[in-house]
Amino acid sequence: MTRREQLQEQYEDALFALLMDELATMENQRAEEENERLQNDPSAAVPEDMDRRCIRLIRRHFAQRRARAVGRSAWKAMKLVALAAGIAAILLTTVCAASETVRVNMLNLMIEVFETNTEFRFINASVQTAPQLEVGWVPDGYVLTNQGSDRLEIWHEYQGAENRILSISCERTDGLTVDIDTEDAGVEYILVKSTPAMLVHKGNNLQLAWASKDNSLFISIMGNEIEKEDIIHVANELHY
Repeated sequence: MTRREQLQEQYEDALFALLMDELATMENQRAEEENERLQNDPSAAVPEDMDRRCIRLIRRHFAQRRARAVGRSAWKAMKLVALAAGIAAILLTTVCAASETVRVNMLNLMIEVFETNTEFRFINASVQTAPQLEVGWVPDGYVLTNQGSDRLEIWHEYQGAENRILSISCERTDGLTVDIDTEDAGVEYILVKSTPAMLVHKGNNLQLAWASKDNSLFISIMGNEIEKEDIIHVANELHY
């Protein structure tokens, strides 16, 4: 390549960079004007339900990341999930056969088991009131460090010795989809107050999750370095 060709190529690159910079400046100005217009337009406000759900999703994401940081021991997930699914099928078949109300409620709940997660999808929920939650028992040494509520969810967080965390939440299920991290995890199904619940073992972490009998609420308990018997005891002493 001759020197003239090199200079021509550099000139074209510089001209392209200038044009792109001018375009970026124009687009940035247009975006700022549009942002200002939206901020001054009441009809463009983010719906409260969407805002609440986004906050809830962010909080759940960081709670799961914090739980993963505590321990990452591997489990043989596929065999255990298959076994758990079989137990759940038998359990739910028995319960549904005994109760017309349960049969109707089960139609409003879909559970799908994937390679990395288990998804609870609630099709419809008739209850529209804000959830209520009373924690009747926690293991010795746990202290309440955070609690809050909105019209969609109520939560309590406890801390014990050696950075042990216990998080309890109860949320309304109208149109809710919940993902439970079951990748490389052990899964078993138990009864909490005669309601089927999923207990997930992942490293040093336990999560117990279930829907209320009418599927209007989804309850989750997450803890690290907590005994299985203790997390079940916590669940059985909840009032919602």
